[in-house]
Amino acid sequence: MSKYGIKITNDIIKIDMGIRKIDHLKKILKHKIINSQWKVKFNKNPTKRDIDTIIKIFDKKLEIEVLRRTSYIQGFTKLVNFLRIKNIKIGLTTGYPKNILNLILKKMRLKGFRPDYSVSSSEVKRGRPHPDMTLKVMKKLNISTPSEVIKVDDSLSGIKEGKKAKVHTVGILLSGINLAMSKLQRKKLKPSSLKKLRKININLFKKVKTDFLIDDISELKNLINYKI
Repeated sequence: MSKYGIKITNDIIKIDMGIRKIDHLKKILKHKIINSQWKVKFNKNPTKRDIDTIIKIFDKKLEIEVLRRTSYIQGFTKLVNFLRIKNIKIGLTTGYPKNILNLILKKMRLKGFRPDYSVSSSEVKRGRPHPDMTLKVMKKLNISTPSEVIKVDDSLSGIKEGKKAKVHTVGILLSGINLAMSKLQRKKLKPSSLKKLRKININLFKKVKTDFLIDDISELKNLINYKI
């Protein structure tokens, strides 16, 4: 957006996080704040050529940033160890295209993690919020009963994907895209600020009828043991 002189906020970006990147871009360009800026600057709506150019710029930048920034969120390694002990299979779905997913998986493998199956939005007919990716993971892992599946996500589109696949859904309130901070960083926030952010996210996840809510990924272990 900055290359086109368009000012954008994280709140606008986060609205549709998790869906296919080209679909995400189209939704951003239709947002009234972004669209009005574009019309003032270019005296027209964005064309297909504009969208294709922007997504090429984004993809090049994304490849660099994924390699530089991708890391495990706090508690992930312990959770994976727990799931392996319980013999619970791990599937991965993402709104990133296949080439970006491969970069992420390569970096994860270097740290010792391999999901049992992974699928990107470019490998299915329909991306989020449609259930295609979750259903493909279930098929590949020979899981026919939706109630045996837990879909964990920090994005509303990911939760919608799980709801349409009729699986259990778990929303993450205080990590991932909702609040990109570690537990240590969160502790430095004023209790009132953290409480306010948490309440906002609770309301957002409730609107899409999320089955369970946890603050961060480390709490999933307890949820599996006692709730599901």
